[in-house]
Amino acid sequence: LGTLLHFLKAASAEYHHVPYHNWNHAMDVTQYIYYQITLGHLSASFTKMELLALLIIGICHDMGHSGRSNTFNVKAQTPLSLLYKDQPVMETFHCSSAIKTVAKPKCNILHALDNAQLHDFWVLVIDGILATDMSQHQKIIDEVLKRTGEGKLDLTNPQNRASMMKIIIK
Repeated sequence: LGTLLHFLKAASAEYHHVPYHNWNHAMDVTQYIYYQITLGHLSASFTKMELLALLIIGICHDMGHSGRSNTFNVKAQTPLSLLYKDQPVMETFHCSSAIKTVAKPKCNILHALDNAQLHDFWVLVIDGILATDMSQHQKIIDEVLKRTGEGKLDLTNPQNRASMMKIIIK
């Protein structure tokens, strides 16, 4: 519990006091994710790792947001846009901030996971945070529409669950 509280305190400290992409927004998104997990009975279909990843995505998806868009960063050639070149600037930065926060010994909520589990967790979290890039919106929607059969997404398939995670975070 202490580690979780340290993580949450450190995560909240990473958020800036900007009008929208702030700690309150992160909590709103995390609450919505929890609502979807509960309402959709996703705990019956998703693994514990996927459920944890979804909640961490909600908490971390806008960490350190400057209040400026990817377009602004690229046009202004900010240091982040130069560093992250052809990647979504802010979303890549949010991933980096999440990794940095969890890497702090007092905040390492993942300390009990082995290397394979850590790999799987970070793939889910990074893919989920990168999915919040609005330039990927239509691609993600089209991907899910291709996977649906008769209006349903088969959640026994791990790729379908990963796609559903992206939809939930969007």
